[in-house]
Amino acid sequence: GNYSEAVRLFSAAADDGDPDAQYALGTLYANVAEGAGHGDFYKNEALSVLYLYAASLAGHPGAQMAMGF
Repeated sequence: GNYSEAVRLFSAAADDGDPDAQYALGTLYANVAEGAGHGDFYKNEALSVLYLYAASLAGHPGAQMAMGF
């Protein structure tokens, strides 16, 4: 897959406050295999939590579950 393009598109939507995009980015950043980056995209637990937290505040059920709410 083209992770860089996916991250670019999801980031634009997440920055506009889309909770589905925030959740998608959170799960992408959490689930990339350690050390197995895809272009400019690498596992980043801090960004994962940031995006999942933002989506959970917006009421996204998957993000709320991931954050333990």
